[in-house]
Amino acid sequence: MQHFKPLHVAQTLQDLNQITNRNYLTLKKIPRPKDAAKRLYQESQSDPLDEERTYILLSRFLNMYKFLLKISDDRAQVELLLGKEANKATTQLANVKVNLVKRYEEEVTKKSDVEMVFTPAAKVIKSTSVFKSKGNQFISCAELHQALKVFNLLIMDVRDVNEFRQSHIRDVKCINIPEDLIHSGLSAHTLGITLPKESLEQWEKRDSFDVIVLMDWYTSSTNYAASRLDKLRTILLEWDIGRTYNEPPVILNNGYSEWLDMYPTLCTGPNIRYSKANAELDELLNLDTIEYPYDSPPKSFEVKIEVIEPTPAPIIDNIKYESDETQVFVDRKEANAQELSKHEEEFNNIQNKIVNEYDISVLGELKRAERVTAEAIAKLRKEEKELSNQTITSDDKITPSVEVPKPPSPHPPSDSADLTKAQEDQRQRLLDQARQAKKPKLQPESKSVDKPVIDRATKPKNTENNVITASDRKSSLVNPGLTGLVNIKNTCYLNTIIQCLRHIPEIIEFYCNSDYTKEIVRQPPVISKEMGNLIRALWSNNFCVIKPSEFYNKLTILTPSYKDGQHEDCMEFFIQLFTFLSEDCAFEITAKNCWSETELAWYKQHVGKLSYFIETFYYQIKIVQSCPQCCTRNLKYEIENVFYLTIPNYNFYLKDCMAAYLHDTERFVCKKCKKVKTVQKSICRYPQVLVIALKRHVQDGTHNNIPIFKKNDSRCFFPVENFDIDNVCYSLKAVAMHIGTTESGHYTAACFNPISKGWFLFNDDVVTSFDINHSSVGMKAYAFFYSKTKIKSIKAQ
Repeated sequence: MQHFKPLHVAQTLQDLNQITNRNYLTLKKIPRPKDAAKRLYQESQSDPLDEERTYILLSRFLNMYKFLLKISDDRAQVELLLGKEANKATTQLANVKVNLVKRYEEEVTKKSDVEMVFTPAAKVIKSTSVFKSKGNQFISCAELHQALKVFNLLIMDVRDVNEFRQSHIRDVKCINIPEDLIHSGLSAHTLGITLPKESLEQWEKRDSFDVIVLMDWYTSSTNYAASRLDKLRTILLEWDIGRTYNEPPVILNNGYSEWLDMYPTLCTGPNIRYSKANAELDELLNLDTIEYPYDSPPKSFEVKIEVIEPTPAPIIDNIKYESDETQVFVDRKEANAQELSKHEEEFNNIQNKIVNEYDISVLGELKRAERVTAEAIAKLRKEEKELSNQTITSDDKITPSVEVPKPPSPHPPSDSADLTKAQEDQRQRLLDQARQAKKPKLQPESKSVDKPVIDRATKPKNTENNVITASDRKSSLVNPGLTGLVNIKNTCYLNTIIQCLRHIPEIIEFYCNSDYTKEIVRQPPVISKEMGNLIRALWSNNFCVIKPSEFYNKLTILTPSYKDGQHEDCMEFFIQLFTFLSEDCAFEITAKNCWSETELAWYKQHVGKLSYFIETFYYQIKIVQSCPQCCTRNLKYEIENVFYLTIPNYNFYLKDCMAAYLHDTERFVCKKCKKVKTVQKSICRYPQVLVIALKRHVQDGTHNNIPIFKKNDSRCFFPVENFDIDNVCYSLKAVAMHIGTTESGHYTAACFNPISKGWFLFNDDVVTSFDINHSSVGMKAYAFFYSKTKIKSIKAQ
């Protein structure tokens, strides 16, 4: 026992198990888990005298081994590679565990003997309950006022910086977290980096308070959902790693505005409530918000007063008022107007339902009803226009002839021109009155002042911002393919992979241009139906944003760990999704009597099964090991659906990393003559879709024998067109990008739209135009999705 290294990691076996599982998710995200498992086992055998380290590494190796068995489509291969080590590790771990239990018990006995001399009084940890007994996350201003006298509270005010400086609660711990810094997906640590300097001191001590109170101007229980306070509370409860709160944060109901009204003496700058109220009143009275029509130039209403000498009343002859025909026009236009009003109201109701609905099947029904209603409205408006044209034509035909007798001229000949002009003006007014009387008016006959009708629907829309968000759900068709996905529970990794996949021409052809259900072999399929529905909806040209609830719910049934809302690796999700889809479509192939060496290896490696996804994404590499001394030659084949490339710590070119991958410097020693072998790698089967992932997460030392990883943000220079790999050309279709660290961050997708021929950035539910050649793309790029375009012809030498 004395030969073992002293215990230095934990006090009990339970504590050691917690340390073992603490960074297990990080280990799972390693791009090549098989190699990682081998390294873990090798490290576990390097220092057997350090039993705690050996226990941690062996436990992680076995966890990794079980994980590989779970996700691998070839369990036999995993067992062949790691099965022997797993059996040894299981036996060794059991022995180490027994030994550690004894050593921990002995340490406890030693400490108890020492502490018998003097045992200090145990520290009493006080658990204070402030609002927990309420069972409600909202508190009133009166409850907050009472609690401030008794408890140690921290108030987080999410109003604007300037408003907070003008007025906030005095004489308490109150910090400002500006609302524009709060976003979904942030961790508490990341949020703290961006806070104002004056808020940092109390922010770092946030878990030492009895309770945290969140507030803004007006938020209450009725409008709390999806507010900034909701997002901040989620960050504190779910993404504040290493912090434990006395009780969950609470929300001040009705916000700072009600507090300011009730306790103005407890606020700095209480007069802000008047300026705030005046600002709201100014906004209500702002005439710039009135929407005016733009279909025709505004008419000027001028009153001209003319003094005209009295003239004899004109004699109006030959005016044929066809009253029956006029009444028909009136009745038809009135009925048309009522029907149009009814359909427009129905149309608005459907639009409101669409705004609040995310389910794809329900949205489809609403969109069909919306389309039918829109067609009916268009038809009624066309009929209304035809009726108006008929009325105008009829008026032109019934122009009355007006004869104005010439009275004796009381004026000298010099005034005859003025008199003629006055008579002509009078005649024109009478004509206008006659024409106006002919036209039907759908209003009461009571005299009222005619007011100009303002069509507020015709105000020009501001089209400068080309962003499509969840709030932009409109009835009009969106540009093809520019549909975002709602982040359900930190699912940016899922949204990114779905957007990248659905912009690949081969995926578009499979799901949108053919009956993909014919390719499904497994019944019932695991997730192919939900995937097909989602891809088709994204290309349906009907939605600005979709919430993939059906797909996400099915995914969490297959892999329950995705329910937790953890920061997942997008390429790990891609591998799992690919496995599900491929197995749904996998079919057995008949072995041929005559197969080439490459074909036979391909057949054996896929265990006699193929699918559309295997034939589209998988590649095959031929590895030849030759010994120049004894001329022995070993041949093997490797298959994979992703190229995982090691990258340097400086700016690099993707093509160079690809070349380095194919010219691996790994050294093999000949067993016969002990000389170093030469290794030749070559791609013998090129994928139709080339997927490349960069190994940006690299180990950066250890802490307590636990590997620590950091992210490599070196810039990658990548080709968009004509990516040449051994005379096979590929064209870039999508890039998965990541910002953040190894523990937290956010994924986005840059995709090439095959219809508009432009690049767009898909940031969950927000879609914007994008410059793929921007310098920041190379530092954010995490995975590339290329599609094969052509094979270059090789000229004869």
